[in-house]
Amino acid sequence: MMSDEGVRAYSFEKLEGASNFHTWKFYIKHALVLEGLWPHILNTVEGEAAKDAKALARICLSVRPACLQYIRNAKNAKEAWEALSKVFEDRGFYRRVVLLRRLHKIQYSEFSDMAKYIEAVMSLVEQLHEIGRVIEDEEVAELLLSG
Repeated sequence: MMSDEGVRAYSFEKLEGASNFHTWKFYIKHALVLEGLWPHILNTVEGEAAKDAKALARICLSVRPACLQYIRNAKNAKEAWEALSKVFEDRGFYRRVVLLRRLHKIQYSEFSDMAKYIEAVMSLVEQLHEIGRVIEDEEVAELLLSG
């Protein structure tokens, strides 16, 4: 959908902090891909200052005011992305332990239907994968069936 200013509007929750960083990162990455701006996150692209500024603006407009302090002085989109990742994407040992504990304790009875249960399990599996802890498909199936 296009607004009056020609800026695409996507419906996803703004970044609040570590609690929704994983989901926000997924959505904003794909919004940037759709707009052809993802290369500006991976590298500073020479000669494309306008696109880099657009990518930076897209990131800035997708965070809550409390998160602006981390990107307010970013010179480009890559700097903003890296700053937010550094602050909110915990890759430490404790984070891994917490995610693994949640994955092994999750129960189907906590959810209203199977789809929500599977979504919750897969979200934890994806978060673990992003921090370097890969859960094999067979183990995911075991966890789903045992929960």
